[in-house]
Amino acid sequence: MKPKIILVSHNFNPGHYSHLVASRKLFSELGYEIFRRTHPDFNNRKGFNIDAKKITFLESISLTKKDIYFIWFPSIQVFFEALFLRLFSNINIVYVYHEPYKSISNFLNSGYSFTKSLIIQFKLFISLMIAKLSHKIVMPSDNALNAVKSKNFINLMKINLIYDKRVSSNIKCDRSYFSYIGAIAEDHGFEEFIKFIKKYCEKYANPKIKFLIASKDKLTQKHKMILKNPILKNHVDIKCGNSFTDEEIDNFFSQTVVAWNAYRRSMQSGILATSYMNSTPVIITNKNRSEFFQNKFNGIEISSSYDFNEILHAFNYIKENFEQLSHNCESSFNNFYFYKSAKEDYRKFFIEKSS
Repeated sequence: MKPKIILVSHNFNPGHYSHLVASRKLFSELGYEIFRRTHPDFNNRKGFNIDAKKITFLESISLTKKDIYFIWFPSIQVFFEALFLRLFSNINIVYVYHEPYKSISNFLNSGYSFTKSLIIQFKLFISLMIAKLSHKIVMPSDNALNAVKSKNFINLMKINLIYDKRVSSNIKCDRSYFSYIGAIAEDHGFEEFIKFIKKYCEKYANPKIKFLIASKDKLTQKHKMILKNPILKNHVDIKCGNSFTDEEIDNFFSQTVVAWNAYRRSMQSGILATSYMNSTPVIITNKNRSEFFQNKFNGIEISSSYDFNEILHAFNYIKENFEQLSHNCESSFNNFYFYKSAKEDYRKFFIEKSS
């Protein structure tokens, strides 16, 4: 009889869907029977279908130590389920620990308000408790791994985030945008992106760069007023306030020359991986540099001062060298993020360490 694995994610987020699909494929190839305990929208919304059997929590309790309860994302419900499983079940709990606990000052310094920082602290505390309840922990980046070295966790391993390859080679598509795609967050440098758009459009009588903002989040009234300026509005396409399918997200990237990944703070970035999947070079800052990025290979690094001329130079460099950098992004995705590249790591971590 095949061992069973339950993919767990109780809060819906379109960006999480790719990981669930990739892990379903990976663990199926490793010989597991795949089940899911996920938010209904991951299967019921148009464009979303994990294609795994549902399982109730009571059925999960009866599983054995050769089976795995695989937590992709934290929530209060996941915490209580993990606690109950540790007390009353033999199933192995494995957690992908995306955001290790950080002090409130990290978020205040990244631009979050005190109230938002407190909310994040509560979420990180729940995540920390789930990690402590887990038998094994997956750390998706060197940044994340280094953040838990003093926490005395055992049985953890660094394995990159995994994705399925949704698109074929996308290098020669006709592209026109400098794009901000993803969550509008204080630590993602969105304010600096808006400032760059404003200054660029005001400085040049006939702007050559077109901009795209695509996010499930709504723009603030302040940002709406800035972007309604007649000088800006004909050069900025705005797709905000709705969740997007993977197909829609890939369509945004296929029109993008450069993707904004110039964050103030980041453990790891789904936008970076999706950019590479779509052969799209990125701009990052020295604050969110990682092992997945190489300057002038798959993008350009700028300083965290967000100097206008430095950003403009980075965009122009990428545009002039787009074909080579785009090819490098495609190979970076295959090496770092394609689920097949992590297959042997998971085999060792889940199968050999369980035997």
